[in-house]
This record gives sequence, structure tokens and C-alpha cells, in this order.
Amino acid sequence: MRGRVSPRSAPICLYVHTHTHTHTHQYDAACVSRMCADMDSYLIKLFRRRTTSYALNDMRHAGSTASRQVGRNLIIPGGTRTIDASGKLVMPGGIDPHTHLELEMMGAKTVDDFYKGTRAAVAGGTTMIIDFVLPQKGQSLIEAYNNWRQKADNKVCCDYGLHVGVTWWSPNVKKEMAQLTSEEYGVNSFKMFMAYKDAWMLDDYDLYCAIETCSELNALAQVHAENGHIIARNTEKLLGAGITGPEGHQLSRDEEVEAEAVNRACVIANQVKAPLYIVHVMSQAAVRALDEVRSRGQKMPVFGETLAATVGTDGTHYRNACFRHAAAHVLSPPLRPDPNTPVIMAAALADQSRGLGGRVEIPSRRVGSYKRVVCDPSRLVPPEVRNAVRFGTMNVCGEMYDKIDDIREVMKDNLVFHA
Repeated sequence: MRGRVSPRSAPICLYVHTHTHTHTHQYDAACVSRMCADMDSYLIKLFRRRTTSYALNDMRHAGSTASRQVGRNLIIPGGTRTIDASGKLVMPGGIDPHTHLELEMMGAKTVDDFYKGTRAAVAGGTTMIIDFVLPQKGQSLIEAYNNWRQKADNKVCCDYGLHVGVTWWSPNVKKEMAQLTSEEYGVNSFKMFMAYKDAWMLDDYDLYCAIETCSELNALAQVHAENGHIIARNTEKLLGAGITGPEGHQLSRDEEVEAEAVNRACVIANQVKAPLYIVHVMSQAAVRALDEVRSRGQKMPVFGETLAATVGTDGTHYRNACFRHAAAHVLSPPLRPDPNTPVIMAAALADQSRGLGGRVEIPSRRVGSYKRVVCDPSRLVPPEVRNAVRFGTMNVCGEMYDKIDDIREVMKDNLVFHA
């Protein structure tokens, strides 16, 4: 599904830096997103660098006809805008597969609406997002989907898609899931929660039914894997002990609570032979659980998803003396206090055989009480800086670059905006 383009913003974003690899024999990649309908055409001038010679290559985009040309000595019509990227690395726009824009949850609301969030995303090199439709208990999934479309269609500044949450279960929910996967709606993924008791959490029977339905529909089942019952009881005990700060968030849901739910979700998915996508894998224990699942022979693929924040920081910040600083790091599952976690998660991301991918989300408004902090859906890294964190911290695709420093320079010193 393609979102409509906001007429208020029409940027072209290029990330460029001097390409110093003298051994490469491939054309520099070029990918530009046309962000408004009234842009006619533009030309990007590129070089191909060889060991002993250089050859000029260009890429032209004709706006209204969506034609693209790559080659030498292109015939360029008058009025074409030229962007000189000679000797630069032109990076394609990114896709953020997990955002929460204009989401209200348990007294908190995400800071950005669809206009602000997607405009920021484009400015940072993310040219598509996939947001989540999250119905309330008892609400029609199709009604919730239509509400999200109404919020987003006239605001978004880039392409977008929608996952749909299954937050309760009934025969009608099953029927609506089938409707949503039709060409009329185009949904192909559903998210279920094992946490957020009394809000979005499904029990194991309902979770089984939802994942089974995904399998029948050839849709991807996504799961937030934390043991909601343990979290609820731990939260009661912590509040009773007078622990009301952000540090209690991590104490209520340690790594074991996450790893147990990861394993349980995989067992359920295996029973119905469904592929599974575990969102926001945050701990070493959860990664080990995924490794164990694969080692014993899961019938269908299992993928894990982590955050840029997981490789960029850690849970020691929850005990910072500044409440605002500590609360700003709250997310679920939480960041882990072991300072080695970012390195281990980065290694898991780099190992393609482990099926772990990365993404980021949108920050929520900060809330002032521990009970809300525990339930706050905030995330640390907004889409406009996802690439900076991703490339500035780790080198997932190491075969593409000789040095991580090269990627850091892309994001740090040579970010170019064309508006």
C-alpha cells in the first residue's frame, strides 16, 4: 500500500562521502525518492571508479513518467535539475518496518503525527515506514484500519504500509483478518501481544488461534514476546515496595521473562507450521532462545527484530539520578543493564544465519509516574536518525565496506539535503 504524499514537503535526500575504495569495479549505487508530484525530472551525475581509469555515468529520473535511465552521455531535456554526486556514495532510502505514529496507549501519546514523523524520516534517509493499527479490545479490526488510514493518508511525506494488531479474539476477528488480506486492504502481517495484561495481551489459546489464522492466510505473524502475567505480578510487588522510578521498569521484566515468551511463541508457531517474526528482541537470553529454537528444527522460519537503541546504548541509564534522563530510556522490553549486550546484539545482527534484523520506533511523550513508565510504549530512536545510529554504531553489511569509519562519515560530516 502506498500512502499519499503530503504537498507540504518535497525533499530529495542524498547521503554522500568521498569514495576511497580504489579496488572496486562496480558502479556506485543510486536511488532517489521522488517526494512530490510536481517534480519534473532530475539528473544525478556519478563516477565509476576503476583501479586504472574513471568513467562518467549518470542517472536520470523523469518525474511524471517515472522513467529512469542509467548510463553515459544521456540525452537530458531542458529544465532538468542536476545533482552532482561525482565521487560520492549515493545510498538508497531506508525502510523502517516498525513505527507508532499518532498512537495513544495507557495515558501516553506518541510525540509525532504522521506528517511530522514521516517528514523527519525522509530528512534522515528513511523513505518508507510500516506503522501499526492497534484496535482496542472489542473493536473491529477493519474499523481500526480505516481510522489509521484517515489519520495517515493526507499527512504522510513518504510511502507507508500498515501491520494490524490482533488484540482480542473471536470468530469475527478471524473473518476480518481474511478480509484485510484481500486486495481491497492489502494487509499481509498481524501483530499479537503476550504482554500488556488487561490491554492488548492474548492468552495462549487466543494466540494459537491468531497465529494459526495467519498461517492459513499466508500472512506473517508478529509477536511481542514477554510474559505479561509475570510482569503484572512483579509490577505489583515493586510498587508495594515503594519502587516508583524508571529503574523498576527493568526489574519488572528481566531477560528470563522475555526469553520464556520467545520460546513459547515459537512453540505455538511450530504447532501450526507458521513463520514467526519476534518484534524487539532486546536481550542476550532472547537471542539464545531463538538460537535454541532453530537448533531443534523449527518447521518454518523464525525471525527476530531488534532496535537501533539495543546496539547504541544499554540499561544502566535507568538508574541515572536525572528522572528525565532515566525515563527517556524506557521501552518494552527494556534495555538490559549488561554493558556487553550492545556488542552481542550487533554480532547477532551481522550473522545472517541467525535471522535477526534491525529497526527503530517513534518516541512517546514522557510520563511522570512509575506505573505509566512501566506501560509506556516509548521508543528511543526516531526515524530521522535511524541510519545515523545504525551506520554510526555497527557494520552489519561488512562485506560492503572496508571500514566502519567510512559509514560514520556518511552520516556525520557529509549529510546533504536537497529540498
